Amino acid sequence: SLGVEEQFYIAWPLVLIWALRRASVSKIGMWCRSVALALCVADVAFRVLLGSDATYFTPLGNAAPLLLGCSVALSAGRWRWPGTFVCAAGAYLAVFAFVGPNSRDVALWLGPQQVAGVAAVIGIAWLAAGSTSRVLASRPLVWLGRRSYGLYLWHQAVLVGLDREMPHAST
Repeated sequence: SLGVEEQFYIAWPLVLIWALRRASVSKIGMWCRSVALALCVADVAFRVLLGSDATYFTPLGNAAPLLLGCSVALSAGRWRWPGTFVCAAGAYLAVFAFVGPNSRDVALWLGPQQVAGVAAVIGIAWLAAGSTSRVLASRPLVWLGRRSYGLYLWHQAVLVGLDREMPHAST
């Protein structure tokens, strides 16, 4: 997933420069939400049909959260709540629409991941939109924010180590 992030950091500024010459910031934010929702649906469908490696290690499985973050940045304070609700409901339905009889394990893993990602984006957008933005400036969240990328980088090593030490533990 870090390789996909690197691709994003190279491509996104170029796409954004191109898009800003053709559309308003709010339209680009709306486009990001729409594409992210479509990618959530595609991710669920392909992950159930082809397995997690088919999407997790490709841009398909990682672009939606990045685009949702871009949408918040481009639309901060301007999210329309009915549209946000539709986005969240669409992602939630996408998670469970492709669940087949042989995909129980994939659906159980994927469902909470997608729902949590969309819920986090909606929560951050809501906090950033109004007077509640002071919550984001609180000392504990600023402390966590300054360390979050480092924690993110280490989480995979911790998971691999735990799996090695406890191979029969539940995922």
